[in-house]
Amino acid sequence: GELLAVPLLNLTKCPENILPGAEKYLRIYFIGIPASMFMNFGASVIRSAGDSRSPFIYMSLSGILNVLCNVLFVFILGDAVAAVAIATVLSMYLSAILFFIHLVKENGALKLNPFKFEFSPYIFGKTMRYGIPAAISSITFSLTNFIIQPALNSYGDVALSGTAASCSIEAYIYVITSALGGAVGTFMGQNIGAGNRDRVRRVLIAGYILNISVMAVFTAAVLGFGHELLWLFIPGETEALEFAYLRLTMIVGAAVLNGIMNINSGALQAYGYTVLQMISNLVGVCLFRIVWMWAIYPAAPSEFNLLVCYPISWGFSAVAVFVMVVILSKKYFKGKEFKI
Repeated sequence: GELLAVPLLNLTKCPENILPGAEKYLRIYFIGIPASMFMNFGASVIRSAGDSRSPFIYMSLSGILNVLCNVLFVFILGDAVAAVAIATVLSMYLSAILFFIHLVKENGALKLNPFKFEFSPYIFGKTMRYGIPAAISSITFSLTNFIIQPALNSYGDVALSGTAASCSIEAYIYVITSALGGAVGTFMGQNIGAGNRDRVRRVLIAGYILNISVMAVFTAAVLGFGHELLWLFIPGETEALEFAYLRLTMIVGAAVLNGIMNINSGALQAYGYTVLQMISNLVGVCLFRIVWMWAIYPAAPSEFNLLVCYPISWGFSAVAVFVMVVILSKKYFKGKEFKI
């Protein structure tokens, strides 16, 4: 990250006037990556035992520290970019420390003893078998941004300001849908391991119902008060506000598809078929967006045609993963041989 910060920004055709600030932010942010990795690892381990409360508390404390440090460091340093980046990194390390202490104090299978590490080729191989496809699935969305971002940057500061404002609200969607997908994957996996087919079905159905309900409320709120919410981030920037609202309506309007995609991805992980999840994301999201940006968008370049590829790609991926989950679920619920 430190070595490639500038080349990566250049790939996105980052405007010259914001390149120094973007480079500074990235270089500081990359310092926090080890903490972020351990934080996510610790949260996954603790949640696997059915404890979602502790990760919530630790990440909440981390978030509060982030907000407080943002205000304090901006006042002390006078450099908003550096202040926000440093605050983010510190909050990551606080969270990582809290997860480390929790795992060290654990008893039983989850206990972490830093003085008794040992390497297991079997567990390493199994982790890579399921982990690598899941990781590739997760980064497909970021990879496609390298294709979309240059076109977005071509619309200038209006698009950048609008995107930043919209993303501040969109982030809540991704947090919610990701949390639902993680919860479904965790609880389905536990009950598959216990052989409790009825609860596997109930967890999956509950995930769909929660996703539709929460996204319906969120969508209604954003569409009803979108301009007012965006104005909090970009007051007085009329053109940026309109771009942000266009983006927000597209993303939020299709949020239920993103939720279905995440829930079904969690189900595929629970069933052990992470390769199918990877293929779905690579084709439905990554390949589709590449084709769109290279073939469809250049034929009729516009803000609408640029942004609409997000919800359409979600739709393709959501349908593909849903079909896979239906097929696997029918086989599982009928009690047929189910090899992972």
